[in-house]
Amino acid sequence: MPAAVKVGSHNPEITPAQAKGGEGDRLTPFHPAFQYTLKRPPFQSLSEGSAFCPRGKVCHVAETLTPMIWHFGRVGSCLDVAAKLARRGLLADFDSVLCVSQEHGRGQMRRIWQSPPGNVYATLRLPATPPFTTDFAAPAVGYLLAQALTDQHIPTHIKWPNDLVVERSTGAAKFGGILLEERAGIVLAGIGINLSFSPDAELLRRDHALPATSLACLGFSDLSPQKFWQALVMRTIKVYKETRTLADCWPQLLSPYLLGLGKQVVVEGRSSEETTQGLLQGLGPNGGFLLAQNGSVREIMGTHLTFC
Repeated sequence: MPAAVKVGSHNPEITPAQAKGGEGDRLTPFHPAFQYTLKRPPFQSLSEGSAFCPRGKVCHVAETLTPMIWHFGRVGSCLDVAAKLARRGLLADFDSVLCVSQEHGRGQMRRIWQSPPGNVYATLRLPATPPFTTDFAAPAVGYLLAQALTDQHIPTHIKWPNDLVVERSTGAAKFGGILLEERAGIVLAGIGINLSFSPDAELLRRDHALPATSLACLGFSDLSPQKFWQALVMRTIKVYKETRTLADCWPQLLSPYLLGLGKQVVVEGRSSEETTQGLLQGLGPNGGFLLAQNGSVREIMGTHLTFC
């Protein structure tokens, strides 16, 4: 029976029944393109520079941490699948789920996230420790991904609080996004990255701040979602290991990646009439952005940020 690809080193004897759960709580059927069984997967630890280590060779990544990646086909929501696996003890910290497409992908404010095949739709489980259990969680994940992507020669900025963007000669454009959810102590980061497809302008929300783009449009062609995600997970873990002891330095780490740093921005309030303008000066200690106005600086959270 077609099953998910499970790459990793723990839970080696998982049956399809265990992964799917009981009646009324089943995961979407696995994608037929992945012709492997859950009981005997190809145990190949991931290397940082390639999709897989040579068969039979053990590659130690992030010291003893070897993450597991579950591959699924079309699912309702990658976040929901990851939550089910985590509740059953099948998704440890930094394990992840990668799916081919989503029927009900979601972004901020539960907006629809278009999810055709060809892009990355993944969920990464995070440790239930600071900064991922604080208000700085979204910016911290943004920093880890921006640094990891930049290390892979994709210069990335963060549009506060959770958009992955790139600056072009014609202006900045969004190519990915992050959605954090905490469920009964389980911290999950839903991550979408446009490899080959980006939504048309008319499909974006009316008040979108930036146009959408894909890495293919930026010259990164023929990217495999599986290989791209595997490499990105490895790089993200490496960045985390290098910075996790810098508990008080997250604002300083992320600020250089903040889109619009040092420029005039427009902050929208609860209604379109409630707007203010100021100079974006970085990230504050609580995960908000610092806005300079009339000789003073304040930290602002929970609003919509656009650019002059």
